[in-house]
Amino acid sequence: MERRGDRPAYRTSRARAGSSGGRRRAGRPGVPRGRRAAARGDRRIRPVRHGGRPRSRQQGRQQGRQQGRQRPRQRGRQRRRGCRGIAPHARAGGRPPEGSPVTTLSSSFRLADSVAERLLRLTAAERHKVGFPGWSAAFPQPLVPFLSHELNNYGDPESDPVFSWHTKDLERELVDDLAGLFGACPARPWGHVTNGGSEGILYGLWLARRKHPRAKVYHSRTAHPCVARNAGMLRMENVAVAADVRGEMSYTDLMRRLVADPNPAAIVVATIGTTLTEAVDDVRSIRAALSAAGKRYHLHADAAMSGIPLALHAEGRPVFGLHAQGADSLSISGHKFLGAPFPCGVVMTRTLPARHPGTSDLLCGASDSFASSRNGHAALILWYLLKERGISGLRELAQAGRATAEYAQRRLVSAGWPAWRAHRHARTVVFPAPPRAVLETWALPVVRGVSHIVCTPGVSRSRVDRFVAAVGAAIPEPIKDGQPWTTPSRAV
Repeated sequence: MERRGDRPAYRTSRARAGSSGGRRRAGRPGVPRGRRAAARGDRRIRPVRHGGRPRSRQQGRQQGRQQGRQRPRQRGRQRRRGCRGIAPHARAGGRPPEGSPVTTLSSSFRLADSVAERLLRLTAAERHKVGFPGWSAAFPQPLVPFLSHELNNYGDPESDPVFSWHTKDLERELVDDLAGLFGACPARPWGHVTNGGSEGILYGLWLARRKHPRAKVYHSRTAHPCVARNAGMLRMENVAVAADVRGEMSYTDLMRRLVADPNPAAIVVATIGTTLTEAVDDVRSIRAALSAAGKRYHLHADAAMSGIPLALHAEGRPVFGLHAQGADSLSISGHKFLGAPFPCGVVMTRTLPARHPGTSDLLCGASDSFASSRNGHAALILWYLLKERGISGLRELAQAGRATAEYAQRRLVSAGWPAWRAHRHARTVVFPAPPRAVLETWALPVVRGVSHIVCTPGVSRSRVDRFVAAVGAAIPEPIKDGQPWTTPSRAV
């Protein structure tokens, strides 16, 4: 008995056919074997048996009729008998090899299912998005085709590269418009698009260190954690200044620490909207403390949270803006108030920074920024959103967010849950952390028992109503003022 692995030992090649000079079975001369002989209708076929199974289709059908069952006719690739019609990976009981048509097709289905499932989860989560400052807006349709193209804003933002796939002209226009909003002199500001507010702070500290190499970095204890982290990356000593109950820097403590520092220079990071309470450090008070201590200084304004809304509410130039009485450098976030679909930001300076000695002009004009290649899509989207809405449209968004925050504060207080805002322009409503049942559905940050909601343009009053209803249903009894949580005694 002939065997070939675990398959029937069929003889189907021309060399095995009797009419082509193939071998004949010993002891039975003149009897052809194989597929071609069966096709000729030769009745003398004698198949080689393997486990009692027929050797040919013809004898298989005859045997099936004798056993009372009709063997179905096979077509196409199914004519391969036994295991020959089964893929090798299926015979072995494993997965198809990578790159095979079966693998590619199944991977495509799995990938589509995975993307669709993630989109459903994201859409469901949007209904409960109130605790963080980002928001989701409809992506501008005119910009969709640009997502299929590379946009690389390489090199110095003041000069274009040798290639055309960039948006540096829009980046410069974006910086000019934002710098004008913050009161900068039209002919002097400089800046570029960043990956977010943290990179903007890092760049501001780097500029300050170039001017004052041995100066310490002063910031409030409620400042964003990246301030201390960036100072450590640049090997700069940082000093955390005390803050009041609302999160605003204590200028008395700042003055005390400046006087105790023998260094003639200081670097201060003013937070324009803290992460938890949206408190705002007063740049005028900071500058007064620096002058009273006799310090040379660099003042950076971290305006990622509230910079643009407060600048829109200001009558004239904002006190933290890019002018002689304001900040030396300023950074904002593009995915918080403006609504970019991914983290990005802009950093600006009052004057053109001095070129770094190690800067090279060989590759399209290498800039003094940390990233030689910057996101051209971020510059395009921010420029488009700013132009599409205009100053009046952005002011309406800011006023709507403030009105929603006032509404949310009233609704929470009426439901028996104390709430407050750091100042009258704040879009953040602060309150004691709600019960766990609420936190399981509504994603909220909790810091030392305190939580908040941020009324971005994407937060509607109906969403606020659903959140307040969830809080009211979860609390066992209303909390009275001062027990067990006390609201700040004063407001800005």
